[in-house]
Amino acid sequence: MLDALKELKELSEALQRNDITVVRASQLIIRQIRVFRSMKEKNGLYVAEACKAVASGTFKDVALRPAPKNVVAINKNQFCESLASNLEKRLLPNDDMELVNKFKVLDPDVWPDGDDGVDMAQYGEQEIADLCAKFRLPATPVRQSFRDFRDSGGKKIPNELKPLFRCLHSLPASNAECERGFSEMTPTRASLDLKTTAALMFMNINGPPLSIFSPVSYATLWLGRLAEGRRGAGSTECMRKRQKVHDAKLVKFWQLFA
Repeated sequence: MLDALKELKELSEALQRNDITVVRASQLIIRQIRVFRSMKEKNGLYVAEACKAVASGTFKDVALRPAPKNVVAINKNQFCESLASNLEKRLLPNDDMELVNKFKVLDPDVWPDGDDGVDMAQYGEQEIADLCAKFRLPATPVRQSFRDFRDSGGKKIPNELKPLFRCLHSLPASNAECERGFSEMTPTRASLDLKTTAALMFMNINGPPLSIFSPVSYATLWLGRLAEGRRGAGSTECMRKRQKVHDAKLVKFWQLFA
């Protein structure tokens, strides 16, 4: 279980990166599926450590005792296969996966070697043409720029090819940015400190049902705050940015680098 949680934690953190692309996300998930299936045959680090502890009868100088008879051990093979199968369900649909595979021609790390027998003279040009048609980019200059990019071994990206890279980075690989945005919009509730959690639990347990809840007093309070300069739901003006007050000690410290 610990081996699996560690693998899933690292995968989740990688998928939450700001610079993650759908191509890279797909590669990471496919690689993780292979890792989970290989763990059926080869023990992970923590399983290997546990096996040594069972063989010696101690774990970190603590004597081990047999488990009760009613405790059922996890079937390792079934558990790892279940993880791999569930990850496969999270992969992109076939239509989206086809788009991802076309974007792979922009990644020099997956280009075929000369020993693969692939003619590199026109490698990836059909995929580039399809991507240009999908994103409505001029095909001729992009194709010529891709040839320059390919001839440089992927070390230099011509200006005419950069819009296609921007299209790649505009495709969301996860909803991490969206979740961060919601957290910024609701800092009090999202923080879930002791006071906020206690208030939410009290309302959930003791609060009235929605059918008899009277919002008049809360609406009156909100309208009063509108009179103080807050924005209403029908307001078309932009919210004025509040000037953040910084700690005076930090300001003096920052001035050292000015």
